[in-house]
Amino acid sequence: MSTTLLLDGAMVLLLLAVIAYAVMLNRKLASLRDGNSALAEMIGSLDQATERADEASSRLRRAAEEGNALLQDSIKQAVAVNESLKAASRTAPSATRVSEAERDLAEAVRSAR
Repeated sequence: MSTTLLLDGAMVLLLLAVIAYAVMLNRKLASLRDGNSALAEMIGSLDQATERADEASSRLRRAAEEGNALLQDSIKQAVAVNESLKAASRTAPSATRVSEAERDLAEAVRSAR
């Protein structure tokens, strides 16, 4: 009877160890499930942030394209004004001729008085 009693005692100890391990495993699985739901929430937030960033990137790209078009128009206008100023400076009388004309005009006014 002592052999069966020893085997029954060993069996009880092994069952207690299995029960303790099952309780620990259950707690760890519960913690993992809680972490899984938090991870799912984080993934959802990351997805929303990615969508907002994509929309902002698209708006920024459109604004840059519009700015580029406006800049190109301004450059074309500036080149046209520059060309017209160059043409006007070629046909305008020189400063010495203008000052000579002023002097002649001043002399004519003095002599007319």
